[in-house]
Amino acid sequence: PNEPAPEQPPGIARAVIGPEGGRLATEGAALSVPAGALTTATELVISRTDEAAPGLDARSPVFRLEPAGLVFRRRVSITLAADVRGDELALFWTDPSGEFRPRPSVRGPDAVAAQAHHFSAVVAARPIKCESIVTETQIERLPPDFNPRTLAYSDIESRTGNL
Repeated sequence: PNEPAPEQPPGIARAVIGPEGGRLATEGAALSVPAGALTTATELVISRTDEAAPGLDARSPVFRLEPAGLVFRRRVSITLAADVRGDELALFWTDPSGEFRPRPSVRGPDAVAAQAHHFSAVVAARPIKCESIVTETQIERLPPDFNPRTLAYSDIESRTGNL
C-alpha cells in the first residue's frame, strides 16, 4: 500500500510504501522508491532540518530520511531542490559514522538527484576548499612573489618558519 498520511507540517512528509514502490515529497525534497526495493509496507519519512553539514558548502537544507539506516533491495532516488551554481555539486549522504560522503549525482537546472541503498541524512553541497590559515607575522615574512596555490605545504613551512 502507498498511503499518504494526512496533512503534514511544512518540511515533513510521511507515507507507508510497500513492495510495489511509490513516491514521497515535501518542499525541497522528493523520494522515488522503485518496485521491489522494500519487502514489506514501511512508513518512510522525509524531514527538513536545521542541521549543519560540516566541511560542506550546503546548497540545500539537510534532510533526514527515516527510518535511519533502512537498507533497500533496490536503489531509491532522492532529488533535492538546490542552488546549482558552481562546480563539484553533489548529494552527500551520511555514512554509519555520521560523516557526509558524496554520491554520484545528476544536476538539473534547479535540483540535484542521486541514488542510494540506505536512509540517512542528505544534503546538496560542494566540498569546501580549505586554505591554510597564516598569521599576519608569517605573511610579512613571505617574499612578494609568493603564491600559495603553486607551493606545497612544506614549501610554505620552509618560507615562514615552522607554522
